[in-house]
Amino acid sequence: MSRTLQSLPLRRRVVPAMNTKTRITLLNAGLLMARVTVGLIFIVHGWQKLTVFGHEGVTGMLQGFGVPFAPLAAVLLIALEFVGGILFGVGALTRVIGVLFMVSMTVALFTAHAAHGFFPDNGGYAYVLLLGVMGLAFALTGPGDFSIDRLAAQRVSRRETEKLSA
Repeated sequence: MSRTLQSLPLRRRVVPAMNTKTRITLLNAGLLMARVTVGLIFIVHGWQKLTVFGHEGVTGMLQGFGVPFAPLAAVLLIALEFVGGILFGVGALTRVIGVLFMVSMTVALFTAHAAHGFFPDNGGYAYVLLLGVMGLAFALTGPGDFSIDRLAAQRVSRRETEKLSA
């Protein structure tokens, strides 16, 4: 018994059926695009803090927000944004960096942005909220197949398999 297009559920008419391999490939391509974009945003912000504001400027900014141990926090923030952005973009230590991004953006939200409302054109928290949630999302999902983390996991798995079969 053949089915006509009209007899298919609306979802199947609007979105053509894909096989599992195609669906997984597209999912991983989406994760790659999101991860590289978020990584690039953090790299550029870290570079700006490193080369434009410098350690003193970032320390002063953090002191102004009441962040304790501002000189140390400045070093950690610059390193997280620049080096962490690179690692995140290539998919290395993605879950750890994602959690650190989420923590950093949560601190930024409450110390610098919450008082300015939601919209970023007034210094609001929408942008840091988005970046923090993206960090958390990647901490939960992992980086996807197109990543250094995935290559490392495959290598470890291969070694374990070889040990078991030896």
